[in-house]
Amino acid sequence: MAATRRLPSKTVVASTTTPDNKVSDNKVSDNKVSDDNVPDNTVPDHTAPDPTAPDHTARTTAAASARPVFDAVIAFLVERGYIDANARDDNDDTVVRLDGSGENGAWLLWIASDEDTQRCVVYSTANFMVEPERRTAMLELQSRINVTLAVGNFELDLDNGQTAFRTSIDVEDDRLSEALLTQLVAANVETFDSYLPALEAVAHRGTDPVEALAAIAL
Repeated sequence: MAATRRLPSKTVVASTTTPDNKVSDNKVSDNKVSDDNVPDNTVPDHTAPDPTAPDHTARTTAAASARPVFDAVIAFLVERGYIDANARDDNDDTVVRLDGSGENGAWLLWIASDEDTQRCVVYSTANFMVEPERRTAMLELQSRINVTLAVGNFELDLDNGQTAFRTSIDVEDDRLSEALLTQLVAANVETFDSYLPALEAVAHRGTDPVEALAAIAL
């Protein structure tokens, strides 16, 4: 896997689009995933944080925010110019949606915060659904990929065909630092982009999972 740390080039927070921004050495396109190609505008249901869960104060400092995980995410994005400090929506303090893209395509990227468990979860979700007749093959492909990964895992929703890649971190009794968040997001984007051609081959062209995996150069 390439050593270059990629981050999203464009961000959408609470339906507010901000100007394009790039991290150095980030060879990504500025193409935005169109609404017509986005099958589901929600983070995967089985892992989405509970928006009704009570806020918890940070355990590391007495003056910390009541929602330290989410605020760390926002600060991270604002500092890099991905979003404007005034663009956030205080009615949604759990999930940030971004436009992810890389050398092999574009997709949706989500950063979900769970203050109750002090966890941050990053998802990359494909802009296509896997048809029922291809889901068994997709499961095989993802299983073959997952056993090789040190960080994160691919998953498939068998009910609707949504395929995603997830990375997460638990910062209970600690804090979500800039360095940790950078690694969490970059590892997710890099891995999803690397395996996207294999995912598309199995989903759209009926390629055998073993052949699809062998065809990509990592």
